[in-house]
Amino acid sequence: MRKTIAIIICLIIASSFAACNKTKKIQEETINKDTITLSKEEKELCLSALNRYIEFDELTAEKAEKTANYIESDILNKNSGSENNKDSYKKNIDSTTVIAKQAIDLLNKNRLNEAVKLLDSNIKKFHSHPANIIATENELHIALYILYQACYSEKEAFTKAIELEKFTKLHFQLLEELRGEMNPDYPAFLADFAFLHYQAKDYSGSMNILQELLPLIKKSSGEKSEAYTIVIKKLIDCSEKAGLSNQAKKYKDELKRIEKL
Repeated sequence: MRKTIAIIICLIIASSFAACNKTKKIQEETINKDTITLSKEEKELCLSALNRYIEFDELTAEKAEKTANYIESDILNKNSGSENNKDSYKKNIDSTTVIAKQAIDLLNKNRLNEAVKLLDSNIKKFHSHPANIIATENELHIALYILYQACYSEKEAFTKAIELEKFTKLHFQLLEELRGEMNPDYPAFLADFAFLHYQAKDYSGSMNILQELLPLIKKSSGEKSEAYTIVIKKLIDCSEKAGLSNQAKKYKDELKRIEKL
């Protein structure tokens, strides 16, 4: 598992930061948002993400009461022990199903602006849905990010995506509190989250996340690993772009140190 994490981190950080200029960019000045359409792959991804919540029916919810999935949703909503827990989940399942179906209908009609506004205004319902484990949440957020890129300016798309990922970060942290151990996907999430801040030109934000990631890489893969070196180099890059010369010097010194190991 540790080797797997190291490989994931290397691939995500190296490819993501290097591919910054290849990222899909929507320019307000040259594209009419009302005529934007999704590619076949993007549309299928969005529909699949929404169907995850529709497929989670009441029977599934009842079976999930004693599973990690149910507990995961429960801790996020602080409903544990509530007498109205079952009724609350049923109502939320029914409501979210209706919203997801409406969004799918809007996507099929290429009414993207209406779809993204509908989903945005009801995101808390999806987040509190018992099917909302890390994996389904990630798919939903990717779908929303696709819609953000299609419907909003680049800056606004990044801002909205970062807000979504702040929730996922909290999700990971609450699960760690509950289970007493870090989710193995957390380091990869941090690497992706750091890249998102980098794309938004929030270099201080990217640096803060990389600083949290660094000790996790050190613990799982060691200072001699490629992943550790990559994170150090990105910390130097972010520090310089953020105008933090002291931090940049600190990580340059650290890079020199590990290169001698």
